[in-house]
Parts: sequence; C-alpha cells; structure tokens
Amino acid sequence: MKIDKFLTIIIILSILISLFLSWDVLNRAPQSDGAYYNEIANNLIEGKGFIYQGERAKIVPGYPLFIAYVYSFFGIDNYLAVRIIQIILFALSICLIYKIGYQLFNKKIALFSSFIMSIFYVFPFSANKFDREILMMFLLVLLTYFLYQTYLKTKIRYFFLVGLILGFLTLTNGITQLLFIPITILFFFFFRQKLTLKKMSLLILFFLTPYFLLVGSWQIHNKMLTGFSYIAPRGGELLYWKAGQIETMVEKNYVGHFIGHAFGYYFSQKMYPDLDTKIYRDFNYFRDKIEEFKKQGKSYLEINKILKEEGMEKILEKPHKYFLITVLNFIVLNSPLKPYGDPPSNTRILDMFADGRHPEIPGVVKIFILLGFRGIWYLFLAISVYGLIKAFHNNWKKIIWILLILVYFNILYSAIHSLPRFAIPIYPLYILSFSIGLFYLLEKIRKKSI
Repeated sequence: MKIDKFLTIIIILSILISLFLSWDVLNRAPQSDGAYYNEIANNLIEGKGFIYQGERAKIVPGYPLFIAYVYSFFGIDNYLAVRIIQIILFALSICLIYKIGYQLFNKKIALFSSFIMSIFYVFPFSANKFDREILMMFLLVLLTYFLYQTYLKTKIRYFFLVGLILGFLTLTNGITQLLFIPITILFFFFFRQKLTLKKMSLLILFFLTPYFLLVGSWQIHNKMLTGFSYIAPRGGELLYWKAGQIETMVEKNYVGHFIGHAFGYYFSQKMYPDLDTKIYRDFNYFRDKIEEFKKQGKSYLEINKILKEEGMEKILEKPHKYFLITVLNFIVLNSPLKPYGDPPSNTRILDMFADGRHPEIPGVVKIFILLGFRGIWYLFLAISVYGLIKAFHNNWKKIIWILLILVYFNILYSAIHSLPRFAIPIYPLYILSFSIGLFYLLEKIRKKSI
C-alpha cells in the first residue's frame, strides 16, 4: 500500500509539533524516573550489570536496555538521540494506526485517527521524557497491527512476530505478562473452524515459543542471580499499598475521594474541608514497612514476597472495599492529563486548583475549566466506547483485538495501581475507537436529516 500524501503531511506535522514542544529540553539531562532509567542504562554499558545505586534494579529491563542501545550507537548520555528516536517511534505509531484503520475500516477513519494522534499534546510531552510510555505505545500498536495480520492472512511469520513483540512488550512493562493467555484463547476461538487442530496448534506454538524464550530467559536470569524468578519484584509493595488504601480512603471518606477522582479535589474540599487530598498518593504505608523489614536484615525480594502475602490477606478480608479502590484506580487511569513542569510532562489533573492553588482565579472560572476539560475528555471516552460497541455489533472480528487490549489494560491497572500516564500506550486505540464512533454518529445524523 502506497503512503497517502495526507498521511505524509500528518507525520511531518507530528514531528514538527514534537520538536517545537521539546526544543528547549531535547538535550537536557533526565529527571526523576528518567534519571533512574538513565543510570541503569549507563551501568549496563559500563559492564556493571542491571544495577542502580549499587543494588540490583527492581524493574523490567526493556526501557533501560533501549536507552543503552541508543547510547551504544550515539554515545553515552546522548539525551538528544533518545528523545529524537522516541519522536520517530511516535511517528511510526501514527503510521501503524493509519494502516490498522485503513485495513479494517476505511481511509477516512484511518486519516482522521492519524491526524488526532499527531496533534494530541500528550504524545510530544511523553516523547521528551525519559519514560517508557512511548516505547511501550509503539510496541503495543505494533502488536495490534500483527494480531490483525494473523486474522487477515494466517501466516506462520505473523504468529511468530506477535510472540516476539509481546515478549519485548512484557520486558518493557510487566503488566502485560498475562496477556498471552487471552490472546491464546482468542486464537483457538478464531481458527477452530478455519484450520485443523494440528495446524492451529502449530501456529499457536510459533506464537508462544518466542514469547516464553524472551520472558523466560529474563526470569531464569533473575533466578540465578537472586533466587527469585520475578519479572519485576514490585508487585508486593503495590498490592500492600492498595490494601492500605482500604483503611486510608474507603473507610474514612470514600465519597470525598470518589468526587476528587472523578471531578477534582477542588470540589471535594468544598464539600469536605478536612479531607486529606494527598492521601491517595501517600506511599509511606509500605515504605515504613519496607524500612522495618530492612532493619531485620531481609532482602528486598523477601520483603516483596511478604508484602504480597500480607496485602492479599488484607484484601481477601474486605473484597468489597478492595473493589471500591479498584473503581478509583479505573477513574485515575482514564483521567485527562495536563502538561506541567520544566521540562513539561504529562501529569494528573486531580489536584488542579485544590489546596488553595491560584487564588487569583475566580471560583466560577475554576469550575468552568475543571468541568469543561473533564467534560470534553469524558465525551471523548464515551464516543470511543460507542465506537467499540457499534463496530463489535457490525463485525466483532474487526474490533476484537483492540477491545481485548483495552479491557486487559483497564482491568490489570485498576486491580493493581494506576496513574493517568499509564494509559498513554493505549491512547492510540482509544483514538481509533473514537474515530469509528464519531463516523458512526455522523452517519446516523446524516440519515436522520435526509
């Protein structure tokens, strides 16, 4: 398929916008999580291993390895090269969304989705950060593209590529480590009538083999060095913290926190002046516990295992209250992001105008901004859901992989821990779903007006 001239313009536009918004920070040293990833990458290049501040890093290796490979070609601490390549990955993701939209629906939906991606401020601000969201987004969109190729062409190489990409994706973010299960089930469901059991089993084997070789090799590596085969040993602390939120949020003032998450803590404080607006991101609940265990001489991996067991015990005691925390996590994951800081990054909108911020702005204006911004965002999500439902009703096979990935990410992040920026990798699929829903709505309006 030849590249459409309008798509070429859209890609150039996305690159220009990204460069314009990142120009002052392209070669600036990374901060916060970016400094963490950067130090690990430098230690890998220098042969010190997967180390941060003298200890084994607690994350999956994908993003630090990505930085390390960039540095191996362009020089250590070449921050410009990392950011430029992330901008290129953003542009490639636009191309892939165009191809998915074009193959499954039509050129109008493909072009409109690509255009929305190119001007959506979230992606350029992510590309200028040393965070894994852009790399993960590219891998996830690439995975989606090849999942549809298995459906359209049923060739062995596509199944192999799906397994390979999913392996790299899992080593970039451990949240995807269970995604192979629903994919395998859907493969059987897709091809049970089209192929013999022998052929279908062979294709699925070509999918699972590269995935388990990649992920399994990392787990074996961890087992040999630490005695534990975790992909990333952080699940325990997050689960324990989530269990703690039952006490700090659900049992104290759940309504106030629900309003804060859904509409902003500015409104919660008006209704509940004594509400602690920072408790939802207070990590001391598990940090104090970790320090206590460290004083007892326990390793971090042992601590993670204990926290996981204690967290599960607390959750099983009050599963209904755990569900209420999961609802808050779902709202957080699907909340709008605002650019903030220097260099500008994507940050949550929950605290906007809360705690007396910007007293010079009238209250009416604050309410208009908060509800207007969220109203636009929720309308976008509503049309996206409408697009998924309509496409599923018309031909479920065209939308099933997109639907699977969106449902999977929402369930897993809601169940464990979520931040609005965690949803950035699935935004292209939201945008494609929004485009589908919008065109269905416009067609419906057109027919009624005739």
